[in-house]
Amino acid sequence: MARNHTPEEVTTIRIFGTLLAIALMALLAFGPWFRVQPRDYPRADLMAAKQYVDGLNPDTLIPLVPDDQPVSRLATGEPLGDQAINDLKLARPSLFRRAWGLADIEIVVISNFLRMTAVERRDALARYSFRNSTRKMLLDAQRVDNGCVVYRYTENGWSEGGFLLVDPAAGSMTAADVSSCVIAGFDHLLGVPTDDGRFDFRRFPRPDVSMVVLDYLRHCAEIGETHVSPRQSSNYGVTNFPSIQCISRGIGEAINRSPAKGS
Repeated sequence: MARNHTPEEVTTIRIFGTLLAIALMALLAFGPWFRVQPRDYPRADLMAAKQYVDGLNPDTLIPLVPDDQPVSRLATGEPLGDQAINDLKLARPSLFRRAWGLADIEIVVISNFLRMTAVERRDALARYSFRNSTRKMLLDAQRVDNGCVVYRYTENGWSEGGFLLVDPAAGSMTAADVSSCVIAGFDHLLGVPTDDGRFDFRRFPRPDVSMVVLDYLRHCAEIGETHVSPRQSSNYGVTNFPSIQCISRGIGEAINRSPAKGS
């Protein structure tokens, strides 16, 4: 016959349960960073990634989201937009997280948006929820021929996400470019830098190569390697501004471990 617990035992059980819950919450919060161990990549992708990283300014600053878990939302009524998000989910299954409230990364795919008048733009955006700053910047967006615009928000050096605008009807954009723009813009907002600070999805590494860079920069952020002083680290174990040297060295070590073709 089971006996009733004494008051002291009940208190002990409650304390143990509370500690277990705290430990579980910590694991969920820090888990993504504990698991950032770069996976194995084809040698060709590693070499292309190292070439790209070595072409960057060694003092390039890479602002990161403090918890490395930005959530995203798509604003579109077009099949090309839906397809682009599906392609993004397939390309970044562990990194794409859908927002149920306000989003950190806002992805807007609207044809002819860059040719619209201010009134037409306001009407096109009316059905969607955005940050006030995003809505204002979209209304004021300048026309670009390739139809792909990315803007990152920062505060105190940290990234606060941003938005990605894609106009499938822009002059030089093709249907296939929509997904390319979305994946490249997503990776850029997660941290993959550009050589001159300006984003152009056609000059961005292809998705497989960009993933290598993203993987190793997140690893460097996890181990806390940065050239910025004083070092900025979040409560989630993320060190801001991971160094280009760390990323290049990590990829180089992976190349050395990777068998050469034909060996």
